[in-house]
Parts: sequence; structure tokens; C-alpha cells
Amino acid sequence: VTLEWDNGQGLTFRRTVSIDENYMIAIADSVENKSGAAVRLLPYGAIVRGGVPFFHKIWVVHQGMVGVMNGTLHEKDYDEIVEEGERVDSHETTGGWLGFTDHYFMASLIPDQQQPVTATFRAVNQGNWERFQSDFVYKTALEIAPGATANVAHRLFAGAKVVSLVDRYADEGGVQRFDMAVDWGWFFFLTKPIFAVLHWLHGFIGNMGLSIIALTFFLKFLVLPLAYKSYVSMARMKELQPEMEALKERAGEDKQKLQREMMQLYKDKKVNPAAGCLPILIQIPIFFSLYKVIFVTIELRHAPFFGWLKDLSAPDPSSLYNFFGLLPWD
Repeated sequence: VTLEWDNGQGLTFRRTVSIDENYMIAIADSVENKSGAAVRLLPYGAIVRGGVPFFHKIWVVHQGMVGVMNGTLHEKDYDEIVEEGERVDSHETTGGWLGFTDHYFMASLIPDQQQPVTATFRAVNQGNWERFQSDFVYKTALEIAPGATANVAHRLFAGAKVVSLVDRYADEGGVQRFDMAVDWGWFFFLTKPIFAVLHWLHGFIGNMGLSIIALTFFLKFLVLPLAYKSYVSMARMKELQPEMEALKERAGEDKQKLQREMMQLYKDKKVNPAAGCLPILIQIPIFFSLYKVIFVTIELRHAPFFGWLKDLSAPDPSSLYNFFGLLPWD
């Protein structure tokens, strides 16, 4: 689609908008100077949002303002950026993107990746609702001589955060770190490989629920040596309980004596009291990463399992009152 208009002062604007099958919108702007004097113009773009989503305070996934500036991910929750009056968070960058993200969907502006811009998150408190804005403005003005034409192009993404899609725009579309649109979290070095294995299993099995079960068994198998070590340590500690109780009776109120004799007991029996906890602590990030992958990726949205379970991203609709899904209400 091409639009053309005249501003009444000798400038003719043309905008050509095209969209691909994945909701990436390409915007090509041109300005023809038909006046008798040179003009300076600053290209800019903005996304405005009124209000906040109802379920925006979910700690597992970031919802709010998001962007990549100079290769670094910047996130702002709605509560962070609005208190009283106007709050602004601004960054100068060459390359990157910025916008708003929800649980599964995102709207983001992508300026020319070779041009320096000032990217800004801002919010204005307007009583009982807030107006949020993510915008950019080019650092270098367009100098348009009389009779000349200037061109500028940028993009707007409005769609689902499908992992393969954002990865492709980052790798092939030249959008700096667009793969960071998916909230992989602090343990990205675990969540991304776990998702890759889950995606492969889904392609092989064909059922996301069964794929999650298979992946869980696989992860449990990987950490089995750690779990076994933890179980052995806890069993040996349990065997020492009678001797430890005897030590407590002999030491009485003398805490230092009790501590010395307990340490000597551990040494004599070759038992490390931390050996039961450390393997568990190592496993926690792994299984939290599995939970995060299941929660944040859109690939599980509307994925069916069996029977009445039509959507693995939704709560189980069955209960005693509908005979566990047999009656047509939830």
C-alpha cells in the first residue's frame, strides 16, 4: 500500500507499507522537496499504549516495555516506569529495537540498523489510567535541498513471539538480538537448550504433552548421579542420628563442645553434611528452566494433550462438578 500527501508547504510525502506472512511490516518513507528552500527533517517512530494488561504482574515472564540498545536487553515493568508525573528512560544506540511485550505477543519498532537513534521509554500518569510510549528519533537530520528527495526505511513487528520466527529475523533479517524478544531469563544457557530439545521431541512424537513428559524423564536421567549422591548422603546422615543424639546428651548446654564432637564424628565416619544439599541446589535451576520454557513459549499455547485437555497453557477445566470434563461446562 502506498500513501501520498502534500503538507501545503512544498513537501510531498510518500509512504509505502508492506507486510510479510509473519506480521513484519516494512515502512519506506520518502520526502520530495518542491519548495524553494532546503529543509531539515528528523525521522521518528512511536508505539503508544493506553493502560496496562490485567495480568501484567507475573514474575516468571516480563510484560511491559522492552528493547535492545547497543546489544544489551533493556526491560521496564509498567510499575517501574510510572509513579508520579512523567518518567523517562532513554538510550542512544545504533541498531536494535524497542516496543511492548506481553505474555505471548509483542509490538516493536525496528529503526534502520545502521543509523544512530535515541530510543526512549516514557509514561505519563493521567489519573486513573496511564499512557505508555516507546519511541525512537534519528540522531542525524535529513538535509533535503530544493528539488531533491530523501528516503528512510524502518520496520514494525506486531505478532507472536514464535522462537523460530524471532531467531530468523535476528539471523537473516539483520535485527540486532531480536531473539531476546522471548524472555529466556537469567538461565538462558539452560532454557534455550531445553526448548531446543523439547521442540525436537515434539517434532518426533507429535504431542506436546507427551514431549514434556519425555523431556522430564530425560532431565531426571541426566541428574540421576546427583540425585543418587544426595540420597546416599541423606541415608548416611540418618544412620548417624543415634550417635548425634548421644553427643547432644553428653554435651548438654556446651554448644562449642557439641560442635567439635559433631565435626569429629563426620570426619571419622567420612560423612559430609553438605553433600545431601548441594546436588539438590544444582538441580533447582535445571527444573526451574524447564518450568520457564513451558510457561513463556507460545509453542504450548492451544497445544492439545488428550481428552478434555485442549490447551496445555490453560488451567485444567475438569473438576468433580463437571464429572472431570464429561459435562460441557468448566
